[in-house]
Amino acid sequence: MRVHSFLLLFLLLLAPAARGAERDCGGEMRARVLAPVSPASKSIELDCSLRLAGTDIVTKQLVFKGAKSSGITLDCDGATLRAAPGADAGTRLSVLSSAPATQAGDDKWTPAENILIKNCVIEGAVRVRGMAANGEDKTLTASSRREGHSGRVRANAPSGIVFSRNKFIGQGTIPIYFAPGVHDSMILDSQIGGHSNSVAIYLDAESGDNTIKGNRISTETTLKQSTSDKARNALYSLFNRARGESNAPSLSGRELIAIDGSARNRIINNHFSNLDNGGIFLYRNCGEGGNIRHQTPNGNEIVNNVFYYDKFNGRIPAIWLASRNGNRSYCALDQGYPLGSSMSDLDHASENVVAWNQFHKFEPGQIIRDQGERNHVAENSKIAQPINRKAGCFFKDGQPSRFLADQAIVLTTMNAGLATCSVREHRCEDGVVSTRTLPCAAPG
Repeated sequence: MRVHSFLLLFLLLLAPAARGAERDCGGEMRARVLAPVSPASKSIELDCSLRLAGTDIVTKQLVFKGAKSSGITLDCDGATLRAAPGADAGTRLSVLSSAPATQAGDDKWTPAENILIKNCVIEGAVRVRGMAANGEDKTLTASSRREGHSGRVRANAPSGIVFSRNKFIGQGTIPIYFAPGVHDSMILDSQIGGHSNSVAIYLDAESGDNTIKGNRISTETTLKQSTSDKARNALYSLFNRARGESNAPSLSGRELIAIDGSARNRIINNHFSNLDNGGIFLYRNCGEGGNIRHQTPNGNEIVNNVFYYDKFNGRIPAIWLASRNGNRSYCALDQGYPLGSSMSDLDHASENVVAWNQFHKFEPGQIIRDQGERNHVAENSKIAQPINRKAGCFFKDGQPSRFLADQAIVLTTMNAGLATCSVREHRCEDGVVSTRTLPCAAPG
């Protein structure tokens, strides 16, 4: 029953003007943002709320960093963030934590928090990061070898970052990357296209409680291949089939969303296409970079998404729970500690929910692969045309069913028969369970 993220969305979307009125950018800052990129001015840090015009083009990288950027809004109103002509697309927008003055021990980073970025056309990459750029970053190594690593990484990472109604156009690098520890953030009602040499969206180690909802995700993730590359990949595929290896990595491209040791995320009401290399894969990159992964990909909810297929033969799953399970050469690099992936190379994808998803052309059993533990897979269907509906909810304590349709209600009684008796009303609202407490009915 996680409602925190959607309370955050209410505050960010419905009251941005009041929240940031005293910090609106003036004309000088707007002019600096719109000035052409130069060797002396490649990026600019925002510390005030900014509204652009639909005809504006920003060639500098926009940076939101630490406390001074927290609580502000960027409303592009259709403006485009893109590199200067002839330059590499690179990262167009970054949300960062401020590093401590001395990076010793567990010095506290200062995360950027509660930022709204909306109505932008982003031709390039977006990065949200705290202590480290990715899960193998050496900044994490010492922490990963001690208890409490997940909590430390999350405490030092951005949260409450909302991307709403944007158009992301990948230019080779991963369009949207949530680095280790990023939490309680959202990607909403956006288009995510272009091309990527990897995935479209990456949720990295120790991150969690993020929401990806109402998006159209169609990024091309197939790598450009020569004739010899294609021949090699065909032989590789035949070899792995012959030995019964179902977890062999694809050599031709990546899935659209990677959930790498990230937990309790919601992926709801999205439309996926360009699925030849897979849709949503859950795994844990054991040992990569020598860093121990503590968190498993658990408690994620993949609900009421549409997966559109045309010519694809269904060999690679749309949803794959535990897609790696130690099948990487670097898994042994974190050995020697009684912690996380140092103790087990398996993904341990558990208690995830896969429900009410719609698959064009394929039966759910053909296109969902569950190699994890105690996952909840139900109510998925094959469709000829997408069904326009609100998402249902998974409620673990629901009776007689844990799968609730939109607007369904479950009542639970606390302290029955006592003066402190109360009833909790749990209502499914488009994929989210909201709860309110009511008094028990008086005795008749």
